[in-house]
Amino acid sequence: MAVSKKLAILMGGDIAVTSELGKGSTFTFTVPAEIPTDTIWVQKEKVSKRRNMRGKNHVPRLHGTVLLAEDNVVNQKLIERILCKSGVDVIIASDGLEVCQVCDDTLPDFVLMDINMPNRNGLEATRYLRRQEYNVPIYALTAEFSKEEIDKTLEAGCNGFLGKPLNKDLLYSAMERHLPKKA
Repeated sequence: MAVSKKLAILMGGDIAVTSELGKGSTFTFTVPAEIPTDTIWVQKEKVSKRRNMRGKNHVPRLHGTVLLAEDNVVNQKLIERILCKSGVDVIIASDGLEVCQVCDDTLPDFVLMDINMPNRNGLEATRYLRRQEYNVPIYALTAEFSKEEIDKTLEAGCNGFLGKPLNKDLLYSAMERHLPKKA
């Protein structure tokens, strides 16, 4: 408990405890947190409401090209299948250098950017794309959920954040915001 309290205080917060004899104790951990005002979040409530209105496992029919930046071959195949179900074309890049080359040659309509890739990581690739003034929606794709990691992705120029393992409903919701529906 002492170590936890010190950590909370170091982060600008605190730990409080309330106890009731025979009932137990409640520990409350608080730390200040700020989210940049221009952050676009996919809200689970909205996704759940949409799913209820459209039925479970709704897959939108979308038009456009999605660049999947992912170095893991198994993840590439899995995410590509999920993306293709929506009707989009998929380009796969295995590292950040390839991402930049693809965007220089043919700018996609949407980018899913793995953060931890070889040769040029996702943050460096995103910064490059923003320096080139490419206005394509970029969503970070990573298993790291700390505030520091999320802040790094947003500062690099990502429009949003999707976690691994990938939640299909959150992915489709983000894509629907940026890609046109198929007629």
